[in-house]
Amino acid sequence: MKITPNRNKALLKLEPIAKVSNGGIHIPAVKYVGTEEQDWRIGEVLAIGPLDIDSQGRMIPIEFKERDRVLVTDYHTTLIDAKDVFFVEHKDIVAILEAA
Repeated sequence: MKITPNRNKALLKLEPIAKVSNGGIHIPAVKYVGTEEQDWRIGEVLAIGPLDIDSQGRMIPIEFKERDRVLVTDYHTTLIDAKDVFFVEHKDIVAILEAA
């Protein structure tokens, strides 16, 4: 099944990391960056909605593309399955991460 987001949405897959318990057991988890007050997630863009419009109806350019690794705020996300795949609004993607 192919999923195409509408308007100002993007489909992201969050990057899993392994957390280690006190007993040494590796536990898969969602990757968070930041503090408890402000959590950020790192994910890969799987699909992008066709456009984003501001409050006056003007088109806003989309600065990221499919397969980009991005930093996204933890707010306004909608989980669509149990595999860490989320819909987020374009405005919640705050940075594109590039390999050093």
